[in-house]
Amino acid sequence: MTRPMARMTMCALIAALPGLVCAAVLQNPGFEQGLDGWSTWYARQPTTVEIVPGETGNCLRMLGREGSRVVVSQAVAAAPQQWYRVRYRYRAEPGDLTRSHGVGGGAMGYCRITFFDQNGRFLDYPSTRPMLDGFGTWTEAEQTFLTPLSIGEVSIGFNQSGPADLRIDDVSIEEIPPPAPQPNTWDELAQRREEPIVFSSWQYTNSAEHFRQMGMKYGWSYRYLEQFDELWESRTSPMWGSESAIDEMARHGVQPTIYLYHGAKQYRDAHYAGEPPADIPYILDPVWHDGYVEACRAALERWGRSPGIACIFVQDESMGRYKSAILPKAERVSELWARLNEEVRRDFGGGQFGLPEGPDDENVFRWIAYYRWVGHQWAGTFARLRAVIDESGCRTRLLGPDEVGILMPLPWCDLAASVDVFTGQCLCSRGSAQEYVAGFTTKYSADLTGKPVHNATQIVKYSGSPSPEEVQRQYSLVLQSGGDGEMLIGVEWFDRELNHHRYSAPARWETIKRCLQTMSEYRVRTPPESRVAILYSSPSGMAQRAAFTSNEHSAIYALLGPKLGGWPTFVDTYALEQGKSSLDGFDVAIWPYGQYETREAFAQIEAFVRGGSTLICCDPLALRTDIMGQPLPAEALLGLRASETGRRRSMALGWPAAMRERVYDGRCHVLEPGEGVEVIATWEDGSAAATSHPLGEGRVITFGANPLASLTVSEDPDWQAWWRAVLDEHGIARDLPIWRLRLPDEVLVQAQAPADVCITGNSFVRVQNGAYLGANDPVPGRYHMSVAPDLSPESAGPGAVPFYEGDLTDRVEATKGPFDNSGLATTPYAEADWANRWSPAAMADGLTIEFALLEARDLTRLRLWYSGTLPALTVDGLSDGRRRRLAAAEASAVGPDVEELELPLAGGCDRVRLRLAPSDAELAIADIELWARPRG
Repeated sequence: MTRPMARMTMCALIAALPGLVCAAVLQNPGFEQGLDGWSTWYARQPTTVEIVPGETGNCLRMLGREGSRVVVSQAVAAAPQQWYRVRYRYRAEPGDLTRSHGVGGGAMGYCRITFFDQNGRFLDYPSTRPMLDGFGTWTEAEQTFLTPLSIGEVSIGFNQSGPADLRIDDVSIEEIPPPAPQPNTWDELAQRREEPIVFSSWQYTNSAEHFRQMGMKYGWSYRYLEQFDELWESRTSPMWGSESAIDEMARHGVQPTIYLYHGAKQYRDAHYAGEPPADIPYILDPVWHDGYVEACRAALERWGRSPGIACIFVQDESMGRYKSAILPKAERVSELWARLNEEVRRDFGGGQFGLPEGPDDENVFRWIAYYRWVGHQWAGTFARLRAVIDESGCRTRLLGPDEVGILMPLPWCDLAASVDVFTGQCLCSRGSAQEYVAGFTTKYSADLTGKPVHNATQIVKYSGSPSPEEVQRQYSLVLQSGGDGEMLIGVEWFDRELNHHRYSAPARWETIKRCLQTMSEYRVRTPPESRVAILYSSPSGMAQRAAFTSNEHSAIYALLGPKLGGWPTFVDTYALEQGKSSLDGFDVAIWPYGQYETREAFAQIEAFVRGGSTLICCDPLALRTDIMGQPLPAEALLGLRASETGRRRSMALGWPAAMRERVYDGRCHVLEPGEGVEVIATWEDGSAAATSHPLGEGRVITFGANPLASLTVSEDPDWQAWWRAVLDEHGIARDLPIWRLRLPDEVLVQAQAPADVCITGNSFVRVQNGAYLGANDPVPGRYHMSVAPDLSPESAGPGAVPFYEGDLTDRVEATKGPFDNSGLATTPYAEADWANRWSPAAMADGLTIEFALLEARDLTRLRLWYSGTLPALTVDGLSDGRRRRLAAAEASAVGPDVEELELPLAGGCDRVRLRLAPSDAELAIADIELWARPRG
């Protein structure tokens, strides 16, 4: 198949010329020529985008309404592996200042930097910063970032959303020197382990058929057995389920991690003769849970002694399965539903509340009863698995429960009695508290269980493609937050053709391996004590029904931990209720949100305050009822009543220091303090926005609008100053050394641009799921094959084949797509589109492939990728009519694998001939590259 040359972006064309550097130049940076050079994208109307007078000439104005969103952006060509600084001025305020009430504040939008590779494909969002309400003033802001080798263009985008008036002016971008290295407390806090540990992993590089196909398409090496050797390098035990893969792991001295899901499914299918009840979600079925136990027992009997099993992994994202398991009442046919309903009502609903009546049931007390039953069942299943493992006598670790990056209402203390290592998934983004989610998921898991945590940090192409530095930062967050290591995520969820870091981002993969090696050999000392508790109300989490969130907890973790350098501890009220945790030793407890609580936990919180401590209640409606809907004495605890009012923009605080704070919460309340209660913050109209209630020897601080209502609050310097003042007021240490710790910089591996150039024009370097094309300096030329490939014919046909059309010189074309949303090529893969293959009969007399250049070049090397059997090879060059030997290679048989061969060349030539000896075996060649010294 002949493929025309794909249209390249201007930056890709520039980058493809060796020696030329893309200079980032903005057009119309001050909007003096209107919107010339800027693109406008309306995500949700209605929004007004216009040019209006600013402080120094014109400026951009984006005026939105409720529910609207618009992005104004400009993309510029950028140089690879270069530090840049983007500067801009903005004025952000609510969109309607004519109303005395109902005007919200907080963040009015954000500036996001976006990377595109040299094919114009999205790479990453390396930097996002909010634009906060400036109360009528202009603010100067900047963002710095490092471009990857594969960079094509950098887009500077200004996002405005909702009823906000956002104005932008004086945008600039400039190259800057690398920033000075930051201090690192690794040598102070890291300690070598007595013996290295092994981490579990999600990765499927043993899926040989897929990777062999991609090796032939893209021109990369794939040797099946090397995947098992690399497990030692990455210190990982993968969830590879096939018996043949596990047997091969045993031959390489590697123990597997067994995933019980598939065994449980087989058990359930067999129990119901292949027809399980259609109306029973598997996670609710006791038979399914029996299947977990039997699958665990079978795995231990089969592999527990030899080669041994490193870990047992039960189920990922179980709470997501439980929350979606509640079918509408009309669809419940099986008798099991009635039994479950009665069990939930009797044992967990106080005889009143059974199962929710459908996914939209608004009765929170039925959801609380249901989720308490869920926790009992899930902890019970883990206890059964623990018993099976202990009875086996095998040294196998039980992993779990692997929830997403949200603090879920699980019985963490009960699970801790069975689980050896806790795992949890998180998807990191840039900007706001979400930037620290790897630390958040680690910290709450470690605090609530007291067990080792191997966080499943998604450092793959998801919302973006992380750089090696981002891998180092996220993995370091895990160690900073009390984690012991990682559950490696090796599957590229949105780059499924490449499907693993090894191929999608080789420098990232080498960085990951070095990080894992270091984490395997070292542990980190965290602070020995904590005086601040972050309370998690399990019943209030359950009352969220089928829409779990823990944004308030994530925000306060980011504020008190990474931002201020303190050491807070998560405490859940389920453990308080069960007597498995306490508030002893804490001076401050923070209640991020929660209207519902058990009476046992309420009593402990009240006693904590009366004993001389401070409770900071961020939710004005907190602690109103127990789990059966009966009122709690919240008014006596908080010392106030709260009545909802319109949205507010700011509050003036007087404790612990005088300052004005932005309001992020859309639900604001006026507080009516009781006798002896001090007003410590007021709304613009003078009404109470926060109070301090003396209670016993302590006090309760309550806000009329939740100061943790937005993840963006962690980026707000004024709120940072307020929480800093709170810590100082209580003499609580901050700026602790743990938050300056990072994995040593020696773990970082960067992609390198080749020093020579590819004159056949088919070279790419894969970096962060993108392609670097800058090593190509193609010359006009053709290749000719003495024997036509018969099993996978040449797409360009017989005779002399131009480099830009041939199957032997098309690696770059493979990177251009098009691809679907999962990263798979929309055109089905066929080897004949990308490679040439010869039968044994075709190779009987040998094969000659000659490259003819229209001009002589000073050659440096030859690279080719092959499968099957490569016969003995000699490479000759022709210059001034004289032919001479350039290189040679012995025969090599790699079977169905794909191998790379690189041979050094030297000398000026205008023709290169590859002569392959006669053979009685198949040969496939994916691509051939000729390299030379740069011109001049």
